[in-house]
Amino acid sequence: MVNGMTRRFRWAGVLILAAFNTPAVAAPCDPEENTWIPSRYYPPGQTVFHQGDWYQSRELHEGKTPGADFEWERLASVPDCGVGRDDSNVAERKSEGGVNHQPQAPADAGETPVKTPNERPQACKEPGRWSFGGSYTVGQMAVHEGQTYRAIRPSNGQMPAMSQPPHWQPVDDPCSNGAENAD
Repeated sequence: MVNGMTRRFRWAGVLILAAFNTPAVAAPCDPEENTWIPSRYYPPGQTVFHQGDWYQSRELHEGKTPGADFEWERLASVPDCGVGRDDSNVAERKSEGGVNHQPQAPADAGETPVKTPNERPQACKEPGRWSFGGSYTVGQMAVHEGQTYRAIRPSNGQMPAMSQPPHWQPVDDPCSNGAENAD
């Protein structure tokens, strides 16, 4: 009786180990679920299907056409959309009907004075100088040629007042947190 139970537990252990050690089946990407959308932000490594070819994003960008811009690398074969791939964008596309929502600005982006019951207000920090090599998120500010700008899109080297579509918005008072732009 004990011998029979020991064998069963051994087989159960073997089956459990086999289940955890078996690689999951890779599935090729579906072109319809990965179609390029011009208004969408694409992080590095994101794959899309455009005009019969597969492309992978090299860096964070929006509106760059696959095959026409450096930001995309053409793939030689259909990418794997199986295990380990983040398909959150696919669910977003399905639920939103392909509509892209702008990323929200971080809560501390404006560095406005903060007052708590037992503390004095903190002073607003002057934004740093804009850098071509910098990477900016929505809401971050930078000074370029004496003018303060707030990022309205993620920016990787797009110069304030020069890039299209615009990535920056001029700001009169960096400590107002955008209140002057609330038209």
